[in-house]
Amino acid sequence: PSSPLARALRCSAALLVARMAAATALGAAPLARAGRAPSSCRSAPRRSARKERRTAAACADTSRRALLKGSFALLECSLFPGATELLTRPALPGGEKATAADLASLETWRTLLPDEALSKEAIAEAAEALARADALAAGGDAEGAIEQYTLAADGVGAAQYKLWQAATLRRGEQRKALGDTAGGGDQGSVWWWGRGLRWPGWYIVAYLSGRAAYYDWKRGREEEPVPVQSRALRRVQQKAGTQQAQRKAASNDLIFELLFVGVGGVFLLQFLLEYGLPDYV
Repeated sequence: PSSPLARALRCSAALLVARMAAATALGAAPLARAGRAPSSCRSAPRRSARKERRTAAACADTSRRALLKGSFALLECSLFPGATELLTRPALPGGEKATAADLASLETWRTLLPDEALSKEAIAEAAEALARADALAAGGDAEGAIEQYTLAADGVGAAQYKLWQAATLRRGEQRKALGDTAGGGDQGSVWWWGRGLRWPGWYIVAYLSGRAAYYDWKRGREEEPVPVQSRALRRVQQKAGTQQAQRKAASNDLIFELLFVGVGGVFLLQFLLEYGLPDYV
C-alpha cells in the first residue's frame, strides 16, 4: 500500500499533465487560425477589382460629360450665333431675307464673312438719306423722315449694321410720334439682329461651358484607375510633393484663364466697335 504522500504526489502530477494538455489544445486553435488568411484578406482582391471597375465607370462618365460640355461650347460660339444672325438680320440689298431652309446652304453661311458687298457710292447715298431724314425729323415732318429713314435702311440692309440700326431705330421713333405705340416693330427688329454674332452672351456661355469641360477632363485624368502594384508608389509620390505640384497646376490654369479672358475680351470689343454694338447708336 502506498503512503498518503505518494498518492498526493501522483495526483498533483496527473493534474499538472491535464493542465498542460488543456493549455496545448487551447493554444493550437489560434495557431491554426493564424495559418489561414482572414476572410477580409481573402476578399481584398475582389474588393479591389470592384473598386477599380467603379473608378473606371466614373472616369468614363466624367469623359462623356467633358465631351458634351465641349461640344456645347463649340456650338455656342459658332452655330447658334451664326444661325441667329442669318435669321434675324434684314435682307442684303437686292436680295431676300434668309429663312430656316437657307441654313442648309453653304452660300448662305458665306454671307457672314466680311465682304465689300456695297460700293462706296451706295453707302454714301444711304448716309445722305439718313442725314435728310434727321433734318426732316427735327423740322417736325415725321412722314417725310420715315420715308428717308426707310430709304437709308433699305439702301444698306444687312451689309451695314451701324447705318441700318440708326435708320431703323429713328424711324421707329417717328412712327411713335404719329401714334403707332409699337413703332412699327422697328425696335424689335433691331433687338433681334443684335442677338446674333454681336451678342456677348453667346461667348460668355461658350467660355463657361469650355471651362467646365476642361476641368471635367482634367478631373477624369486624375481619377483614372491605378493598378494595385503601383498604389504604394503613388502614395509615396503624393507624400513627396504631389500637393505642391497640384497647387502649381492650379496656378497655371488661373494664369491661362486670365490671359484667355483678357485677349478674348479685347478682340470681342474691337469686333463690336468695328461692326457695331448691339442696341446702341
